This record gives sequence, C-alpha cells and structure tokens, in this order.
Amino acid sequence: ATWMEGRTTQKLHPEWDIDHADAAYTSRGAMGRDAYATTHPVVQHVATVEQASQAFDGITYGKGSAVDAVVAEVEALGRKCVPVEGNIGEPATAAKLVEAATRAFGGVDILVNNAAANPYYGHILDTDLSAYNKTVEVNIRGYFFMSVEAGKLMKEHGGGAIVNTASVNALQPGDLQGIYSITKAAVVNMTKSFAK
Repeated sequence: ATWMEGRTTQKLHPEWDIDHADAAYTSRGAMGRDAYATTHPVVQHVATVEQASQAFDGITYGKGSAVDAVVAEVEALGRKCVPVEGNIGEPATAAKLVEAATRAFGGVDILVNNAAANPYYGHILDTDLSAYNKTVEVNIRGYFFMSVEAGKLMKEHGGGAIVNTASVNALQPGDLQGIYSITKAAVVNMTKSFAK
C-alpha cells in the first residue's frame, strides 16, 4: 500500500485511466444529487454507472429503492452487482460484505471506504453523545473494520488496494463541523497506518 498526499505516482489499475488524483476529483464530481453517493461506493469514484461497470463488478451497500435502481442499472450494462444490507458502523457488517464479495467475485481487489456521517452542524461544545457516536461509528469504526476484513483477504490473495475517502476538513476543520473534522483527520492517519 502507498499513502498518497496530493501526488500522482501510480495507476490504480493499468487498464483504467484513473489515477489517485483523478479518483479524488471524480469522486467529488460523482457525489451530486443525481449520483449514487449513498448507495454505490464504486460509482462515487468514476463519473457514471457505465464507467463503473466497464471497470469492475461491484457490491452495493444499503437498502431501499435507491439500491434497487443502482443494481438494475449496473446489471442492465451486463455486470454483476450484489446488494448487501447492513450498518457500516458494525463490525459484523464488514465481515458480511467481505463474505459476499468472496462468494460473488472470489475475493476483494479494491475496497473503497466512502460512507460518511455528519449528523450535527453546530458549535463543537454543543455536540451531543448521539451525534458523536454516530459520526465516530461510521467514519472511523466502519472504515477500520472494513479495512481489516478486506485487508486480511487481500493479504491472503497477494495484495489489493484500499481507498479511504477523507475530507479537506481533515487538515482544516470546517466551521460548525467539529466532530466530523476530527473523524476525517483520523481517516488520514488510519490510511497511513494501514499503508505501513
């Protein structure tokens, strides 16, 4: 694994025309209201569902009609998409997602941790316990256990890539986004730790 800090030094995959800088850029572009930002992590790192389906198969996380629509769109393009329901902040969900990927695709080559929670906007001194717990559960615990579960499998299979979505708030806390900014700083250090 390699920690990338504002540099483009290697391709994520030789056949894709997406490098580290492009992945961060296209993620931002794909997170608009009409994209699949909350239901399909793979789609967040390319511009369209069609581009995602050409690059690789995917697992959709979540529930409801939005997930069903993503699955239908990906499958209409001739690709396999496996919906898995769960709470990303629970370690059991990480194990369930990795098991589903192993059954459907034979393993995990790339993990994109892109879930995020930011339930509270306000002064950090007024952050209540439920907002704190929800933000930490998703933004730190979820990323950590997904990386552990997928990382073990990647190590067994000779390698892989883990892409963690942080935020500019990791480096400069956003106004009225104290706990969110703290968790995104943790994601940056977590990424560096897993890369060692």
